[in-house]
Formats: sequence, C-alpha cells, structure tokens
Amino acid sequence: MDNMVLLPIMVPLPVALTLVCTSILAVMLYVRSLFTSRDTLPKLFYKESTLNTHLLNKSSIMRRPFRPSFWMKNRHVQTILGSIRPQCIVHYEREYLQLSDKGVVALDWVIGTNYVIRRNSPICIVFPSLTGDAYSVSDLCGSIARKGFRTVVFNSRGHGNSFLTTKKLQSFGDPLDVRQSVLYIHQKHPRSQIVAVAMGSGSTVLFSYLGEYGSSTRLKATAFISPVYDVSQTLIHRMSKFYEFVLLSKLKLILLTHAHALSEVVDIAKAMLSWSMSTFQKHVYCHGNESLEQFLERNDPMRDVDDISVPVLCVSSTDDPICRHTDTPFDIFQFYPNMLLVATAHGGHCGFLESVQRPAWSDKLVVDYLSSVLEFSSKGYEHSG
Repeated sequence: MDNMVLLPIMVPLPVALTLVCTSILAVMLYVRSLFTSRDTLPKLFYKESTLNTHLLNKSSIMRRPFRPSFWMKNRHVQTILGSIRPQCIVHYEREYLQLSDKGVVALDWVIGTNYVIRRNSPICIVFPSLTGDAYSVSDLCGSIARKGFRTVVFNSRGHGNSFLTTKKLQSFGDPLDVRQSVLYIHQKHPRSQIVAVAMGSGSTVLFSYLGEYGSSTRLKATAFISPVYDVSQTLIHRMSKFYEFVLLSKLKLILLTHAHALSEVVDIAKAMLSWSMSTFQKHVYCHGNESLEQFLERNDPMRDVDDISVPVLCVSSTDDPICRHTDTPFDIFQFYPNMLLVATAHGGHCGFLESVQRPAWSDKLVVDYLSSVLEFSSKGYEHSG
C-alpha cells in the first residue's frame, strides 16, 4: 500500500527536477539579458567627404555601441534623469554684454585651476536649452573645459537669472544677439578658434545663426545634442501634454520674473493662463498682427540650411519623446558633406546616460568631435569632398 502511494511521487521526480532547473536557467538568462546590452552601433548619416572620413577615423566613440544600463533604456527615464540629476561643480564668472539695442545678454565663463587654458586656447560657446542656464549644462561645460577649451555659456536676454533691459525676449529663431556675442568674443580673443554646442531647444537659435550668416559666422565647428529641427511639429503640434506642461511652467516663471518690463507689449495675464505652447508663443513672441504661422516660418531653424558652411554634428535618439525621429531630416545629412548625424536607439531627449556616472555618452562624443574638426582644420584640408 505504501508502495502504491510513493510510486506516483517518485516517478515524476526527474521530470519535476528538469522543469525546476529549466525554469531557474530561464530566469537567469532573462536577468542576464537585462544587464547585457543588445544595442547596435549608432547609425551614421552623412555624405562622403574628406572631413567625414577624417572624423570617422579619429572618433572611437562613434565606433562603439551606446550601452545604457537596463533600467535606463526607457526614453522617459533618460529624459527626466538627464534633466534633474545633479550636475558636477563648475565655477563661472559672469560677464554682461550690452547689445546695440541696449539689451543685455549674460556670458558665463568657466573658471578654475583644474583647466589648462592658454592664451590661444580654442573657445567653445555652449547654448543651453530654451529654459536652461549655466548650471544645467555644467557636466558638458566641465568635459569641454577639461579638454583645453575656454568655455562660455550664452544666456539669452532675460534668461539664466539675467537682467531684461528691453521690452522683448529673444525668440528662439532670432540670431541677432548671438551674432553680436560671437563678434565680441572673437574681438576679445582674436587668436582663438571658436566652436559652439547647443542642447535641445537651444539648437534653434544656433541653427538659425549658422544659416543666416553662412560663411561669416566666425565658428569653426558646431555640435547639437537632441536638436529641434522642426519647431512647428516638435514644440507646437506634437509635444506630449506632460512635457508641454513642464516647458510652459518654466517659460512662465521667466515671463513672471520680467513681467514689469514686458507688461507694455505682452498681455501677461493671458500668457500666464495659456496652457498650450501655440497660445503662449503667440501672446509673448508674435509681433503686431503677425500670425503664429508667420512667426514659426520666420523662426524656422532650418530655413537657411543651404547656407550652412560650418561643420555640423547632430546627436539624436530615435526614442526621443520630444524631438521625434520622424521629424529628423535624414536626407540633409546625406546631401551636405559638412554635416554628420549620429543616431542611437536609446537616449531620450538630452539624456544619453549609460549609467549614473558622468559624463554622458553624448558629452564625450561632442568633445571628441570638436577636437577632431579643429585638428582637421589645422592641417589645411577643405570641408568638401
């Protein structure tokens, strides 16, 4: 009788053991797959040229995968963590530059004994996002300064806790203030080559500057991290409600800070009650009877892309929740020999974090690129193929 009871238990024991072992192995393989990156190499979009050949041969970062930790592969995690994580400690010295219309922009120069800066060291102008400041790009500035660049952050008038001495804020596609700032920096350091880097929505004014001033920009190279190519689609029509709310809240804080100076030309109450980017832009930036469509066309960052003569690197992620990959003009990079796009599968918007450790993967790529272009220029090559 005992045998009859034990037999059903003992017979399936090998089978049960096999199932248990198989299940444990499957779980282990699954957990391992979370920690093991399956990312492919970044996709490169460019036209064959002497410059691009030099860059691809010099850059080791472009030839290896972007490998974020398994829990950082989510695009929202990358985007949010990239914007809220504490930045490294970088010290700045502020300089106010008065413009031709009596407006003022703030230039925050990186200072410190940790950086080897010489009289003729190259200068890098950093453009933070639309609502950013020097602190928000300290990681990037630190990486650039450690490479031997004299580094300065450009704060648009009224931004970055600076003064507003005019009755207008700079619209995101108006490069006039940038023009005067670059000429001033060039005059101040005539022996230094000048390059520029823009983050996120800060790319719009730099792209506008490159196109509008063509070969007279005084810049030797530019780089963009998560750039905005199509303002109409990215910031007006397709932005998710969450990111639109965050951006509008920051813009309203800036507007409220300068409400007294702007009250004669901006209906502050209507602007503060606006909960869409389109209405806010119309109330704050549109002039006279100008329609929103006219304003967007006038400030389109890619409006003069044919006239860009400076080497350009763009770093974009196909999972960017703000600047969607469908708005990326891939054909432009395959047509112009001075432009290069590095596209990753992960990275979110201005994230590109492989771990919580700094610097971000994109920061290393940008510094590597700028150094390589200056090296290329020093050899006297032409940018065209």
